[in-house]
Amino acid sequence: MKKCIATGLLVLMGGVGFAETYYLQADMTTDKESNSPLIKEMWFSKPSGGGEHPEKMTGNTFVVNGKAWRTPNSTGTSKFPGTILVDHIGAGVGELMGVAWQPSVLKFESPSVIRLRRPAVTLQPGVLSITGKGAAEFRAHSDGSITLMIEPEKLEGDGRLVFGKYKATDTKGVWSLKVVDSAGFSGEVVLDYGMLTIEDPLNLPTATFSFSAKNEAVLVVDEVTLTVKSMTVDGKAVSAGIYTAKELSEILGERCIKGSGKITILQ
Repeated sequence: MKKCIATGLLVLMGGVGFAETYYLQADMTTDKESNSPLIKEMWFSKPSGGGEHPEKMTGNTFVVNGKAWRTPNSTGTSKFPGTILVDHIGAGVGELMGVAWQPSVLKFESPSVIRLRRPAVTLQPGVLSITGKGAAEFRAHSDGSITLMIEPEKLEGDGRLVFGKYKATDTKGVWSLKVVDSAGFSGEVVLDYGMLTIEDPLNLPTATFSFSAKNEAVLVVDEVTLTVKSMTVDGKAVSAGIYTAKELSEILGERCIKGSGKITILQ
């Protein structure tokens, strides 16, 4: 009887797939498709000194390991069936090269600047996780107009989601944020530069929203409600309450909030 139980257990365990972790050992620095995160030869089973390449991408974790990273330079939607982790070591600059990217999970445990290399980019992770000291800092990096649509199924963590610019000569980014499940995000959304549009209801009851009117940043809330725990403008707290976008803009004395929607500040 014991032998049968043990044999059955081995058979059962043999059918279970276990997630594995792989690492970048060199920067992704060119526009070549051979330098894409989808290429298995870019990833190793050890942080340094070679190692095995993944047999598959699905379900595994791929650690940036302090290196520069980029998405495929594609004209259509590129999917990544694993987890991209910007780990505590930090990262070089990330670059969104293609028109649209859909990683299963994109996780930040340390700050990373993400530059846009096309006039319009859509980022659609299943989960966008920004934890602890992590920060996803999206920056316009072009002499022309830049549009970024961030549309995760789920936004979680207690880090910082930042919209800004990479260098003084960059034009203002046109950003939009659309999240199906955002209630688990307790960090900070920072609008430092450009225009951020909220076109779908966005519920951030435990998160802070801050933006820089002095940098001419503009928040547009159109026909929906943005709910946040707290809000600051140029470092000054906005009183709790339910405002129309127009009312709040008049209170602040700035043309920094636009649209026909409402903003609920809980604290």
